[in-house]
Amino acid sequence: MLLEGQWFQPKEIDRFDSVKEKLSSMTVKNRSYLYVTDQIGNYIQVGGYKDSFTVEKRVYMTPTAYTHCKAGYCGTGYSSNLSAIIIAGNSVKLKQNQILSKFTVEQLFLDFFQNVETVSSIEWTEMDM
Repeated sequence: MLLEGQWFQPKEIDRFDSVKEKLSSMTVKNRSYLYVTDQIGNYIQVGGYKDSFTVEKRVYMTPTAYTHCKAGYCGTGYSSNLSAIIIAGNSVKLKQNQILSKFTVEQLFLDFFQNVETVSSIEWTEMDM
């Protein structure tokens, strides 16, 4: 897999520790987004810092067709009102349920890395492209 980010050169990775290390070093400016791409072009990307992140992923269904989704907490405990997080110095408005904790983001990236889905508290909403 290929790990890329705003503040470092792309690097081939085969261990999740590399991803976890980079997620832990994200900041409000200059270190606010990164993504991991697999061998066929599927990717997961994150923006944000500290404990306020947003995650999107693209998954190919066929060689030319894919879905692009945004992660959000499911259930009634999360509001769909808008809030904002900072990514690359810009305020990005999101539904409050789409602002994820660092722990959740790490789990989503680990799932992507292992090609499984284990985080039951997350629903993926397809985005219009």
